[in-house]
Amino acid sequence: MVHPNSLKNLKRTAGPGRPKGGRNRCIETLDRMLAKAGNQEKLEKDLQSKFDNDPGSFMRSYVFPLLPKDINLDFKNDVEMVIKYKAQQLVESIDGDIEEMDVSDGK
Repeated sequence: MVHPNSLKNLKRTAGPGRPKGGRNRCIETLDRMLAKAGNQEKLEKDLQSKFDNDPGSFMRSYVFPLLPKDINLDFKNDVEMVIKYKAQQLVESIDGDIEEMDVSDGK
C-alpha cells in the first residue's frame, strides 16, 4: 500500500529527475516491509535459492550493484581467495578434531 503522503510529494516540483527525497522514502518503505514478521525469512529463502542456483549471477545482480563504483573487483581472484581461506579453516578444524580424538587402544 502506498502511503498517502508519498503521493502528495510526487505532485511537488522538484526539478528534473526523481522527486525530492523519493529514494529515502523508498528505503523507509522497504525497512517497514522487512520489519514485518516473516518477511525477512521469506526474502532470505528466496535469495538463498538464487545464490544456490548461480552464485556468479547472484553476485553480479545483487551484491555488486550495492558496492561503491570505485572498488576494483577481480571476481576470479576473490573467489580463489575465499576458497583458499575456507580450505584453511577446514584443515584447522580437522587438525583440532584429530587432537581431541582419543586414539588409545582402550588399555
